[in-house]
Amino acid sequence: MYTIQGIKQNDYNQLNQMYYDFYSSIYGDFFKNLPKLLRNIFDSNKVYAEYAVKEAFSETAPKGMLTKDVLGLYKDDDLIGFVCVGIFEDLTGGIYHIYIKPDCRKIIIDNSMQRTSYYLMEGIEKYFDKYNIKNVEIEIPHQLLGIKKMAEKYGFFPQQNYSDATKYIKRR
Repeated sequence: MYTIQGIKQNDYNQLNQMYYDFYSSIYGDFFKNLPKLLRNIFDSNKVYAEYAVKEAFSETAPKGMLTKDVLGLYKDDDLIGFVCVGIFEDLTGGIYHIYIKPDCRKIIIDNSMQRTSYYLMEGIEKYFDKYNIKNVEIEIPHQLLGIKKMAEKYGFFPQQNYSDATKYIKRR
């Protein structure tokens, strides 16, 4: 069974690994072949991941936001992905940092028969319903065609193209 809920403290290490993989997929994994000692010193993906996880468990919202949360996508009790959501000062909802483990991506994005993408979007919708948010934005990198397809399936439409991403908006 799939559920989406606030990330659990005991999933700290898994979230850290997922964030590391997330940043590696964006910035590349240039340091993977270095000896471990050098990799630990120079690997910026590790630094980004550690900071992101620290922020995920922080009670304080980032500047410009009223609230933020990290929702974990669980299959039974296993964390298989996460999504960061928040509400900006202009009362616009924001979705940022969506990550699904690679071995689960095809099921989540493409397999609507199992409705797994439904659980992810349902959890996001419930979050924004709780705060009565009318507009939700997400910026999706151009290379993430599966996430773009999923966003459009759930009512997001492209609003603006940037050099590295497309901004989608959903009016609720």
